[in-house]
Amino acid sequence: MKTIEIEEIKIVGNHRPLDDEKVKQLAESIEMLGLLNPIIINSDNELIAGRHRLEAHRLLGYESIMARVINHRDLYGELARIDENLIRSELSVLEQGEHLNKREEILEALKLRAQSGTNIKNLRTGDTR
Repeated sequence: MKTIEIEEIKIVGNHRPLDDEKVKQLAESIEMLGLLNPIIINSDNELIAGRHRLEAHRLLGYESIMARVINHRDLYGELARIDENLIRSELSVLEQGEHLNKREEILEALKLRAQSGTNIKNLRTGDTR
């Protein structure tokens, strides 16, 4: 693992289209919890996996991001990029609903649900003025 400057990362090859809403949601999560999974790059700083995570960092104004470096180039790099998107397990609609309900319960328990006149920065510091 290493920390890399975002501007040093090269976007090459076929990446799935960016979903701006997912980028915003990831940015909110990263701001609250930090980056849970590093992006994947090769030794030439070409992005293999994690485009949405990278764009969320840009949206937050971060200059660097944690990255796992793999030595795959050419066809192996392309295969890793495809596998990242193709093989991951997507949640069913029911599972998504269950996770969203549990997430709301946790946010309520942590008192991270905004009250009228409260902003998210105040919630993290515990200042509810």
